[in-house]
Parts: sequence; structure tokens; C-alpha cells
Amino acid sequence: MVLRRTAKILKLIGARPQDMVVVEHSDEDWYANLLWLEGKRCLLVAHARTLFSVFVPRVRKADLVPIGASLVTLIQRELGAEGLPLDQLGVLDPRSVALAKTASRSVLGYVNDMALACEYAIDESGGLAYTDIRKLNRALRRELHLSRRPPGYLFPSSWLVDHQFETRHQSPVAPEACQVTRVLFSMDSRPLKLTAGERLMTPVATGPN
Repeated sequence: MVLRRTAKILKLIGARPQDMVVVEHSDEDWYANLLWLEGKRCLLVAHARTLFSVFVPRVRKADLVPIGASLVTLIQRELGAEGLPLDQLGVLDPRSVALAKTASRSVLGYVNDMALACEYAIDESGGLAYTDIRKLNRALRRELHLSRRPPGYLFPSSWLVDHQFETRHQSPVAPEACQVTRVLFSMDSRPLKLTAGERLMTPVATGPN
């Protein structure tokens, strides 16, 4: 399991440059960034292929050391919150977490978009202390991101929704049996001004009962 981190993460956990590995980019990598919101350190982690994300407010060094055990615990907690198997994104072994430099500008761009979404949602809620972090995490995992790849957008939780629908009905769902209905995300239901991507996409299964 490769964790591609920013310099801020490296400094916080006290890791040294020689502790990092040099490996080719993989869609199964994880990216981590440290945000500074309202004077508090916050952690944002995202899976490169699916953009499954985890936002954690008010993190301290003690919360992230050792990084392997801390990271796996946080990811598995959010997988469980979505009702997904803990190995949905592969085997997460805290003993095998390797630190590496960031390698994909595209993934970094998505992570930056998520960071902006976090800032906006926290501001809309009246501050970090009043933000429902569980709802914020669910909303982040249902964001639409513009993409250069066909069909022109990336819907991070499409794989998640398909999995949940298949699990409930215990049979595969054909791609043409589902459609996506667009709704804008706002913590207080007000319309949002679109910036880098459209907010919250809600999938609706339209296949036969």
C-alpha cells in the first residue's frame, strides 16, 4: 500500500526523506494532504482510482503515528460507514504502508477540489465545531469531478453505488439499468455556484423491480 504524501504530512509525522520509496504511480495508490482550517490541522486522504476520500478534522502527530496503523484504521472506518467490505479497495495492511512522493497531477487536482469543498461546507455550517463530519465525508464521496477522459466527468462513488445495489439485490446490475440524477450540494439546501466541478450527484436505480 503506497501513501503519496505532501511535505506537510512528512513534517508532521517526523518522517525523513530516506524513509520514502520510489515506485511508479498506480491507480491503487493513496494520496494524503494536510489542510489548515480555522487554525486546526485536518487530514484529507483519497484513493487514486476511485477517489474514495476520508476527511479527519483536528489531527495531531499522535493521531498519525505510526502512519500505517492510523491510516488503515481511518480508511476502514469510512468503508464501514458506507456499508462496504473492509477489503473493498484491496487488502489494507498497516505493516505494508510505504511513503512516496506525489506522482499524479490529476489526482492532486481532485484532492485540491475536495479541500475546497471541505472549506465551503465548513463555512456553510458556521464553522468546524458545527460541521457534521459524517455528512461531509458522505458528500465528498458523492461529488462529481470534471475529467479529460470520456465521458468528460468522473463520478467517484459510481462503483460504490453499483456495489451497494448489487449487494441488496444479489445480482449484477447492467450499466444501462442505472441513471444519474444531478442535484447541487449545499449544507443548508441553498443553490451553489459551480466552480471546479458540480456538487453532489445522487444516483437513482431505474432498473426493473
